[in-house]
Amino acid sequence: MKESLRESIVHAYRIVFHPEIPEDATRLQKWELRVEGPMLLTSVGFLFLFAWTTLGDSSATTKIAEVGLSLTWIAFIGDYVVRLYLTKNKKRWFWRHFHEFLLVVLPMFRPLQILRIVPMLFVLQRFSRQNRSITVAIYTGASAVLLIFVASLSIYGVESTQAESQIKTFGDALWWSIVTVTTVGYGDIVPVSIAGRFIAVCLMLGGIAIAGVVTATIASWLIKQVEGEQQQEDPVQAELRMLRQEVAELRKSLKDEQQD
Repeated sequence: MKESLRESIVHAYRIVFHPEIPEDATRLQKWELRVEGPMLLTSVGFLFLFAWTTLGDSSATTKIAEVGLSLTWIAFIGDYVVRLYLTKNKKRWFWRHFHEFLLVVLPMFRPLQILRIVPMLFVLQRFSRQNRSITVAIYTGASAVLLIFVASLSIYGVESTQAESQIKTFGDALWWSIVTVTTVGYGDIVPVSIAGRFIAVCLMLGGIAIAGVVTATIASWLIKQVEGEQQQEDPVQAELRMLRQEVAELRKSLKDEQQD
């Protein structure tokens, strides 16, 4: 199992950081394959810096983190501009990636850039030799944890400065995110700002998607268990059929001898 996991990690590393670029690939495809790894690291750095600036005080180290956050943001903008430049049908590409435009332009959507990490969690799954249900469950759980953490940071950043908001600490934000993503909705803590409500909507949609994946995974596991039991019963049934045939042949042979 350890060897399988190690091989999966090695395969994922090669795919992300040393991809095989087809000769007939377009300029846009070549660019996306080459920067997939660096942009993943940039997203991880963005997550770390965003958490630092959100939870930190106004010290000098927090100011340094804010500078780093701006640099990572410039990297996101540069990646978007280059991809728009390299595509042939710019108008079509723009509207198909309009959500990325919003993430780049509107400050209130910037924390959602962290979600670029989520699709990369499934890179290991594509090369895993383990049970598919287990790997899907693992990466779904990792995605859920990441989504809750990002939402907690985001809601804390926009709600903690609001006088009427009940979210005053990161613990309050974390509790609100868990309650919201599980679609429980106690209503003890609610966002009051427009940005906070938008984050709530995104988190609700994410919670519905994760719940659907979890339900499908459990259903798939149950079906496999039933199929496995049926397969285990088949050899027994085959053995019984053989015994019945042998008994029938013995009876027939005894009758023939008695008649003779």
